[in-house]
Amino acid sequence: GLSINQLWYSDEFLLADIWHYVAPTHRRTPYAKTLLRFAKTYADKTSLPLVMTVATDPQMAPKIRLYSREFEEYGGAFVIPPEKGLPFPPNVYVATKEMWEKIEPLCKWIGGDNALTEVNYSKALHLVREALELKPEQGTFVAVAMDGPEVRGMIALQIVRNNETGAWGLEEKFVAVPPGKHTANVSLDLMSFARVLAGNLGLDLWIGVASSKRPKTKLRLYRRRFGEPAKLFFRYRGA
Repeated sequence: GLSINQLWYSDEFLLADIWHYVAPTHRRTPYAKTLLRFAKTYADKTSLPLVMTVATDPQMAPKIRLYSREFEEYGGAFVIPPEKGLPFPPNVYVATKEMWEKIEPLCKWIGGDNALTEVNYSKALHLVREALELKPEQGTFVAVAMDGPEVRGMIALQIVRNNETGAWGLEEKFVAVPPGKHTANVSLDLMSFARVLAGNLGLDLWIGVASSKRPKTKLRLYRRRFGEPAKLFFRYRGA
């Protein structure tokens, strides 16, 4: 099944899979590949980028190999169980609306090199301003990594409910870090903040990474911090 969707930071559309299922009696046949190639053909006809998702449990190893041959690896999604008692990184703080002037320049890095579709800057600005107006008791958090008076990066987190399982978790909405010196360290500090906050709340942390330019590098960074992803993302950008 395929669905035409919009990412929250864009006005453009993309094509995403809802499911890709082949009956067990037909899994050593060309059907799986035929369905993937249909999805690619449909993406070509509609001129939409295609994103496919696959779980990483051991039973899915053949499916991951197939996807790796047909598509380009794009990123992954991680589920981190809560762990209490971890220390917050000393240079990351919950942001307030009084910090808007320092935070606003970072908004242009929302989506960053993750974006399959063009970022609508006004949408990014609106989401951050709205998040800063909400109180943590309302389940939305914006945190910033500081280097003295300078804001080096930010992360937005929201308590949400999984539509499939009904479970509650702390979901990363975005990480925005401008390129430059020590970029990886800033990203790791923001991820550490998210993990500690989720642990204190007693919630799983749902955090993802995607990259149009450096998917393998970014996945290695997240694997070092969180272990193996629960899902992998693949993409097809058209013929």
